[in-house]
Amino acid sequence: MHRLSSANQDYLETIFLLAQEEESVRATDIANRLGVSKASVNQAIKTLKDAGFVINERYGPVKLTESGRFEARRIHFLHHLIKDFMISTLNIRDEIAEKEACQIEHVLGNQTVKAIVNYMRNNEMKVKHFDLDQVHEFLFYAKRLSELKVGDQGVVKKIEAQGDLKRRIMEMGVIKGDVVEVLGVAPMGDPISLRIGDYNLSLRLKEADNIWVEVL
Repeated sequence: MHRLSSANQDYLETIFLLAQEEESVRATDIANRLGVSKASVNQAIKTLKDAGFVINERYGPVKLTESGRFEARRIHFLHHLIKDFMISTLNIRDEIAEKEACQIEHVLGNQTVKAIVNYMRNNEMKVKHFDLDQVHEFLFYAKRLSELKVGDQGVVKKIEAQGDLKRRIMEMGVIKGDVVEVLGVAPMGDPISLRIGDYNLSLRLKEADNIWVEVL
């Protein structure tokens, strides 16, 4: 499992958007759209491929997997949610909202996203391309614990690990049905500091990768 950088999330969203416009997406198309070198694109594609988000045979087109398409749509939704919120609520100019939404979309926690969705829904505001009454999947779907941001909470649904690793995780107090909250993440994403009930613990990235949670 790879923790995608903000740059790689941008690559994933770009592939998603190009796939809606073109019959096939190639590295050159991505480079032209983002204004970057083909070498940078190839490195990003390798990262996305290792993460299970794209399929790319040598010299072939770049295709999103099912999980890659879902993640790309989620990123795309966050971008438009933030941009439209800034324009409709804060009266920010379109070009500024577009630029800053690209930066903010990568750092917002799930609770903040849900609060913005609820505010816009209650005030009958719109988000381009999305129906706010039908975005439940983007807010409450299962994710690996390693993907959660600081402040996010989730209910443990499955421990994917086997053998000694699974035993170690359970001995640390991580049990199906527990509510976990992310307190902090080390600069390189490893380890992750968590709260479960009334106690805190730290998990290595390899351990957190094997725990699936339903985001609250």
